[in-house]
Amino acid sequence: MDIWADGEVAVEALANPDEATLDLPAGSLEAAVSLAGESDPVLGPQALDVAEGSNTIVYAWGSAEDGTLDLATQVVDGMHSAPDGVPTGNVQVPGQQSQLALIAGVGLLGLMGVSAAVLGIRRARA
Repeated sequence: MDIWADGEVAVEALANPDEATLDLPAGSLEAAVSLAGESDPVLGPQALDVAEGSNTIVYAWGSAEDGTLDLATQVVDGMHSAPDGVPTGNVQVPGQQSQLALIAGVGLLGLMGVSAAVLGIRRARA
């Protein structure tokens, strides 16, 4: 059998129990099956939706001789492309370390030192 996608032969002379894998862009396409080397479809064309991030598996089953061919599809989700980013929550993390915390820490230590000196002087006078 030949497998057709959008009017073009995508797989030639596929025989049972063989299989083929196609890398198709996401979107709608027309799929059909013909006998090997023939151009008249024995099945289809049938509209198929190929979603981004999904593996769409199409089975042709039945008998061409008996006229019982049919398509069955299976979709496996969760195979999407790499993400553009990773959600980290609602807090924005600065790109560079801020020196504000360092300055505030040094200032706080300075105030503590002055306070200790003033307490020491008051105790010495008393």
